[in-house]
Amino acid sequence: MIYVYFSFSGDSDILALSVQQLRRADPSATIWVANDNSAPAAVPAGCKEIRTRYPRGEHGTGNGLPAVQGELEVFRYIREQEKASHLVKVDSDVWVRDVSLIRPGFTVQEGLPEPDFVACEGSRAL
Repeated sequence: MIYVYFSFSGDSDILALSVQQLRRADPSATIWVANDNSAPAAVPAGCKEIRTRYPRGEHGTGNGLPAVQGELEVFRYIREQEKASHLVKVDSDVWVRDVSLIRPGFTVQEGLPEPDFVACEGSRAL
């Protein structure tokens, strides 16, 4: 499975711990860090990095349309790079203990359509 963290310099310590725990839960994980270019976090060894420049919203919380569009553009980019059908977003302050429920095709309501990543085409998120 492919996991994506959105991070900045204030997350460095907790990001390292979260990635360490995720690797225990899923040793075959491919992990990306979408790092805020203006204040990047230290990227744990073995993780792939993409630097981002989109507006993160008030207090860097990822709120607001430009932040959502930026995250969707990052997902689109990583999906293309990895040729992946699914990605898992993980917050730096989350400890993933069990990945058994994380599987491609799982949705809260069966039958929901796949996300439309074309909606962000032309965004300048990266």
